[in-house]
Amino acid sequence: MISASIVDGDCPIGQTCMFSISQLNDSHIAECGYFNNSVCYPGEINISVEETCSAGSCILNAGTGDQSGGNIVFNPGAKTGTGSAGKAIINGDINVTGDGFFSNLGSLISRITKGWFVNLDISEDLNVTGNFTGNQIYGGMWYHNHTSTSLVFATANQYYHNFMTDANHINGFTPNNLGFNLNSSLTVQVDGVYRIDYMAVGSGQNNHVYMTSVFVNETNKDNCESHHKMSSGGDEVTQKGNCLLRLNAGENVSLRTADTATGTGEYFGSNLNINRVGN
Repeated sequence: MISASIVDGDCPIGQTCMFSISQLNDSHIAECGYFNNSVCYPGEINISVEETCSAGSCILNAGTGDQSGGNIVFNPGAKTGTGSAGKAIINGDINVTGDGFFSNLGSLISRITKGWFVNLDISEDLNVTGNFTGNQIYGGMWYHNHTSTSLVFATANQYYHNFMTDANHINGFTPNNLGFNLNSSLTVQVDGVYRIDYMAVGSGQNNHVYMTSVFVNETNKDNCESHHKMSSGGDEVTQKGNCLLRLNAGENVSLRTADTATGTGEYFGSNLNINRVGN
């Protein structure tokens, strides 16, 4: 067994620094000089290479004096003057047959069985072969009542808000103006590309064309719009659609309906769901 001591600062003259640690218990480990506490060996460790290498492999035998079974320690050259400290470099694979750090670590490059991260930034692709469990950016608001509410389309081709009363599932959005006859919307908190799904249930005037669409602030998104021409006044129909939109933080998203003529329509409910699908 090789005895070592822990000192605050550099190792005394005549002793060799093996590595440094951040504290005496539950410590992080690093190269000498990185942390204040140095792990020092009283002297040098003799390393010899066997005279015969079999199949291209050479074995390092570590010992203290005439004893075998010691640790092998690589001590890079210390910084001198304005120069830089040396490094311990291994060109090739590390094959482990016993217990220890590398044995427990396994093949880090090819697999990590479990990890806990506060923040994790990945610059390349992330491929998942199993299940992915995590919280995403989403928002939804809705209203429904079997008893209809009358909506007056006072101006032809003008879009009127489909008011909502509930927003039960929200993460990354702020709901606004929930309630009867209010201009309901969801405010985006995170930039990105979003998939939007919606539906609206109502009835209207005979031969009137009703258009339901998604608005971002005061701009109608034509790629989200759906049309329906009433074949008979009083029929209850469901208009629905979906689309992809790039949304920026601070923008308000709402669902609105217009009549190509004027008159009164009956509103039973609607649903607006927004899910972030990319950057």
